[in-house]
Amino acid sequence: MKDDILLSGEQQFVGAYLPPQVADYLRLLSVNWGQSVQKTLQRLIDDKRVDLPENQLVANLANQAVTDWRYRLERGILSGNKQQQQAFIYQLRAKLKRKKINEIYIQNIIAQAQRGITT
Repeated sequence: MKDDILLSGEQQFVGAYLPPQVADYLRLLSVNWGQSVQKTLQRLIDDKRVDLPENQLVANLANQAVTDWRYRLERGILSGNKQQQQAFIYQLRAKLKRKKINEIYIQNIIAQAQRGITT
């Protein structure tokens, strides 16, 4: 199934500059496993997804947003009115969009964060 996705053309480029020692390690690992760097990265991520699935990442990001919101309330930076809640959510959405997070994840993060900041 995973190889079908690779062959289907449904791919996205995710560019990153890596420190030389990390890039060297990745290349060594790829050759050691007899795979391309792309397949090695995919394998590493697939292995990590077992330990930390998307739903947990979404919950973590929502919790971080709620923690940030509560911190701002406790410090008196915000009063917590409805307008400030909306502005905070708007800023969160903009930040996630800048990071190129998929819209379905953004919606889930926002929904969970809204529940946390309105309680």
